Amino acid sequence: MVFQDPIRRKKVRTYANLSIIFIGALLIATSKKYVTAKSSEVTHSSVERNTATGRYAYATLLCDDVMLPATRAWLQSLKMTNTSFPIVVLVLPQLSLEGREELEKLGSIVLDVTPLEYPFTLTKSRLRDNKPCRYSKLHLWNLLNYDKVVYMDSDMLVMQNIDNLFVEFDELSACADLYPDTFNSGIMVIQPNETTFRNMKAVYKNVSSYNVGDQGFLNWFFGNEWSQRKDRHIPLKYNVLLKYRDTIMWGHVKDDIKVLHFTGETKPWNFYYSGHKDWEKNSEMRSYYAWVRMERISKEILGKALSWEMSDRVKHLCEQEYERNLTPRFRIQNKFSVVISTYNRQKLLERLITHYSRCRKVHKIYVVWHSPNIEAPYDFRVGSVPVVFLSQKYDSLNNRFNPIPGLKTQVSVLICDDDVYVEPDDIDFTFEVWKSHPNSLVGAFPRFHRRTTSNEWEYLVAEPMKKFRTFRRYSIMLTKFIFMKSDFLFWYSCILPERFHKYIDEHMNCEDIAMQMMITGMTRTPPLAVVGKAIPEDYGTDKSTGGISTKSGHKEARNKCLTYFISELFHGKDPLIYNSVIQTRFVKIPFAKRSWNEGSLWMNSSGSKNSLKTSVHPRALNNN
Repeated sequence: MVFQDPIRRKKVRTYANLSIIFIGALLIATSKKYVTAKSSEVTHSSVERNTATGRYAYATLLCDDVMLPATRAWLQSLKMTNTSFPIVVLVLPQLSLEGREELEKLGSIVLDVTPLEYPFTLTKSRLRDNKPCRYSKLHLWNLLNYDKVVYMDSDMLVMQNIDNLFVEFDELSACADLYPDTFNSGIMVIQPNETTFRNMKAVYKNVSSYNVGDQGFLNWFFGNEWSQRKDRHIPLKYNVLLKYRDTIMWGHVKDDIKVLHFTGETKPWNFYYSGHKDWEKNSEMRSYYAWVRMERISKEILGKALSWEMSDRVKHLCEQEYERNLTPRFRIQNKFSVVISTYNRQKLLERLITHYSRCRKVHKIYVVWHSPNIEAPYDFRVGSVPVVFLSQKYDSLNNRFNPIPGLKTQVSVLICDDDVYVEPDDIDFTFEVWKSHPNSLVGAFPRFHRRTTSNEWEYLVAEPMKKFRTFRRYSIMLTKFIFMKSDFLFWYSCILPERFHKYIDEHMNCEDIAMQMMITGMTRTPPLAVVGKAIPEDYGTDKSTGGISTKSGHKEARNKCLTYFISELFHGKDPLIYNSVIQTRFVKIPFAKRSWNEGSLWMNSSGSKNSLKTSVHPRALNNN
């Protein structure tokens, strides 16, 4: 794919093949190569020849500030393909003045349009999906200053130059949708025309729509001609939906994607709180990170990028991981990798490494060395299990969730502290439990949270007992000892909004709460506690070890984390889910043997024996 560097405008990146999407063995991407190219090299010659006579433009519709970040990323991705043509954003009155200024600063033409009335009954779901405002895209046919317009939804990301669409297609051209004989209106080549615009406005309110939205109407208006004219069928690589991975379409597009389309409820900007049942179908970490890159660059241009002492950590780390050869990394299925987080406690660390090297299912041990000013003991070796030290440039608690280069265990990692001891058999048992619950944090140290006021939350070791409840619940699993999906490391470090990382770096606390919130908000699966044969030993409570949890004010700091995360980053909606289930190792199923005249079946609420009603024949009881 071709991208123009926004800082050094004369250089662009040319990638050998698309390597954004990476899902198991389906996606085997090539390593990226970098060359220097001139602007003319990425513009199709056929398009260049027509620019003198044709007036072309890209366009999108923006209803309000909600989709402003998505529009910024789309706009930036289009500009970085070195397009030759202007970019128009049709905006409705709900968009703020600041939003208009941002779009203009990023190089687009902002045009105000009058909202077109939505012809169907308004419902909560339709309002959430912004369907009522989408009919305003009919104003595209009134852009009479242009001969052709390539319209794109703002939840798209352009991966390669697509200027060729202007000369290869006429109105109405679009990609086929998943439904037979329909097109997807996410990307369309149209030809503005006053008569067409007038005719569409005159009939759209009285026309049924299969999706009660603009796409259904456009298929009604243009569908017959589109279905009969194969020359109006744009190849699917110009409108790739992640859900195509489950269809035969995927084989035709996966190696040469021009445009990604983030359809569905789960998006790169809301994945961590959307919690939709189809989140796996509509999400993919490398595709999402491609969007994050564009959004980050747009904020840097606007001077809105977050800045703190360790702000370069995430960018440097994730760019390195993203640029690696993306051949499948996860090959080992029946073992797991151990990731030990440590800070200047070498004696404890040596004993723990020795301990984990004796576990049958450990493939490799990684040590996240949090001490930037102390050299890691790279020559440390024990047993037959390889030990890899990961030195860190920054002393950040977020480092414990860094993506790990060369990780080969298929999906699982054990994240643990350097001051927790769990018996080897119990470690293996916890791993087996996790394999049945791969979207959960599975561990041995559950915690609880609760609301204290309308906008404040509290962190607790265990839920206070209440008179009406005879069991306790938990909602957070500490990263002292947890099994988790390996992919979640990349999701947390590279796709989760940087505001989480900034808060954690500045307060030196709560990375475990942030990870739990991200996973639960994303997958809607609660944590799962495991009890083994032996009691886990936690040496972090000993003040001589210097653990963070031993410092004064630790609990109050975590209260503030919960309150900030929920109120500011989750828009006031608590993402955590309570669980009252604990997995234990099987010994036997206990039961009590009773005679016919004793036991709970014969006791009433007052605790006395309850006699049979005379309406039931005694012999009937004996026969049952």
